Amino acid sequence: MQTFLNPPISTSVTSNWTGLVLEYCQQPACILPECEIAWHTLTVVQTQRQNTRVKVNGEQQRQPAKSGEVWILPANQISQSQWDGSLAYFRLLIEPDWLRSVAQTVFQQRAYCLDLQLQITDPLVHQILLNLHRVLIEPQSGDSLYVDTLGHSLGAHLLKRYAQLEPPLTTTQTAPKRDFSEAIAYIHDNLSAPIQLANLAQVVYMNPNYFAEQFKQAMGLSPYRYVTQCRVQKAQKLLRDPRLSIATVAQQVGIHNPSHFARLFRQWTGLSPSAYRRQR
Repeated sequence: MQTFLNPPISTSVTSNWTGLVLEYCQQPACILPECEIAWHTLTVVQTQRQNTRVKVNGEQQRQPAKSGEVWILPANQISQSQWDGSLAYFRLLIEPDWLRSVAQTVFQQRAYCLDLQLQITDPLVHQILLNLHRVLIEPQSGDSLYVDTLGHSLGAHLLKRYAQLEPPLTTTQTAPKRDFSEAIAYIHDNLSAPIQLANLAQVVYMNPNYFAEQFKQAMGLSPYRYVTQCRVQKAQKLLRDPRLSIATVAQQVGIHNPSHFARLFRQWTGLSPSAYRRQR
């Protein structure tokens, strides 16, 4: 099973579309590592039926993918995907600042929070992507204006149906400073247990996706990466105790798969747990 994506069959990268990149892809069975994309990702499945496993911010989703269904992944979320057979799909990358400009133009509101949506049915989104792809493979004069029109229609639809809009700050207002101390305390108190994004957001009474966006702005790391950093830092302390096995250390920091623990520890420290212990 592949651990990488084949190049897209068609892409708008060289078409200079403003704020949007459309790709049409056909991939074999694949298992992808965790990744974080800086743009919003909108995917429309074209395959009739395929088993998929998707993990977003550590939360597992297991559903068979069906033709025409839409997946919306907001920017800066940690995701991991796997599918068992050939999968065809459209993928539209949406620049967050471009969508913010649509929110200001259409709704007079610059602040928005796009919601995570998995396997929804939205014929309008599907049709707009089909139209954009038709422009891509059959270019004609005047396409630029047509693409802009389709793009703004799609952006307005996504904001109206799948986002939370916030009133813009006036010139006399300043953005409130978010206090994440309770969420951070919750993380440190529960490192040995599964920590879900929804639990962290609930601690500070925020929408999960908005919490993830605001947390990253305040802390410089996404919630998932911050939790992982805390787990690794605690593991470094525990590994200094020779009485604890590496498997026990992994369990005490909430990572119950030893190979996964070793991989994460090496990613963050450059050393395997056993090598780190020997050095200390």
